[in-house]
Amino acid sequence: MVPSFRLLIADDDDGLRESLRLLLEAQGYWVAAAGSGAEAIAVARAQLIDLAILDYRMGDTTGLDLIRQLRTLQPGTPSILMSAELEKTLLAQARMAGFAECLSKPLSIEVFRMTVANVLRRHPGGPIA
Repeated sequence: MVPSFRLLIADDDDGLRESLRLLLEAQGYWVAAAGSGAEAIAVARAQLIDLAILDYRMGDTTGLDLIRQLRTLQPGTPSILMSAELEKTLLAQARMAGFAECLSKPLSIEVFRMTVANVLRRHPGGPIA
């Protein structure tokens, strides 16, 4: 069983968000799921997060905008960007914004699990409160 890390998943795709939440909870993680940027910000205001997993395109924001807002609330929290549109420009923007990793959709479940574990291993302290 993994330590009880607190994860935030922000994705406007209800099915994917719920599937990822269930997958991560089965591995022992505490998971908050947000369907919008506004919901993700509300979670970050209420709960320390050890890892944020953000979709690139959501109805009310992008993952790039959302990471900037989350960083003002919880500096140092590592994050993963997910997108069906990963190309060189977006990858460069994601790196500049501070994403630890980027994953292409559709997701490989095994790659997703390994990426989450690796990012948490590299950032074991979680957010800087």
